[in-house]
Amino acid sequence: QVEGQLFKVPRYGFTAEPSVFQTTFSLPQGDQQAEGSCDENPLRLEGISAVDFQGLLKVMYPLIASHLTLPWEDWRSALRLATMYDFSRIRDLAIEEMSKITDADPVQIILVAREFSIEEWLLPAYRRLACRDQPISLADAQLLGWETAIGLSHVREDISP
Repeated sequence: QVEGQLFKVPRYGFTAEPSVFQTTFSLPQGDQQAEGSCDENPLRLEGISAVDFQGLLKVMYPLIASHLTLPWEDWRSALRLATMYDFSRIRDLAIEEMSKITDADPVQIILVAREFSIEEWLLPAYRRLACRDQPISLADAQLLGWETAIGLSHVREDISP
């Protein structure tokens, strides 16, 4: 159950690889009914959004990358929860597939790269921002941080004819 919404999904996606869930589901329950075993006693996930959880489920069921075409936002959601719950295979898949999305906003690429420590995305995204026709907007500067925005503005000035 996420944000009050009940998701009925097979357990195998959560236990197929070492993760927080594999450990959780392997713990002995004693005489009590196992959490997540029925609608009346769902496994409650706190601190995440239902939208992010849906993104993770889109990647998890089925986990076939060659047939899986999702928008950036769904991959970001899957990446967020795969990182949080230590699903390394899903995390790697999300990074790989997000790298293929050529029309992603460079500001969003930088934010995701920072949040999830994907260093190889930073320099190309900074280059795209520095070389694009439109200047750094106030909204972009607020998202990136003022130091980064000013640094990018200096680079833009240096490379403009």
